[in-house]
Amino acid sequence: MEIGRCALLDKIGYNYTEMVKSGYAFPVTDIKVRYIKPLYFGEHAKIVSHLVEYENMIKIKYEIFNEKGELTTKAESTQTALNIQKMEAEFSCPEVFVKRVRAIAAK
Repeated sequence: MEIGRCALLDKIGYNYTEMVKSGYAFPVTDIKVRYIKPLYFGEHAKIVSHLVEYENMIKIKYEIFNEKGELTTKAESTQTALNIQKMEAEFSCPEVFVKRVRAIAAK
């Protein structure tokens, strides 16, 4: 899921490096996983990530497929904005992130 999350955040233009530059960290605060079929050691997987919430928190849904294209896992992660300077959680995402998401959605 971390690979899918990083790829999605790169696409938005707000990866972990950009988060820190803007004064925020986004620790994972919740993970939900449903295993449907096994993935085997050494098998390549395809991860599809969808941003489903971005104003109050970052919530991403994932679908993971095996080499045959079969759905193996469904998951969801939640990340909460943390103001690095204050070391306090915030109840909304920083405007810089929200603007980047909206700019991509408008395309």
